[in-house]
Amino acid sequence: MADAIERGEADGSIPSAAPTRLLVESAAALLDGMQQQWMLEPDRISMVNNVRAHVETFKQSWA
Repeated sequence: MADAIERGEADGSIPSAAPTRLLVESAAALLDGMQQQWMLEPDRISMVNNVRAHVETFKQSWA
């Protein structure tokens, strides 16, 4: 994941000021937590929608 962020910084799609480590660690934490919640309530949890929302929040924060 860090490699993808660094490539995005290199090609300009992610601002170079974006905190790579924070982005990677929080994304991993979100995915771990969402997966646990999804396993408990698969009909109630949308991992896709939650991850999309998370990515959009980061995009807005570092745009």
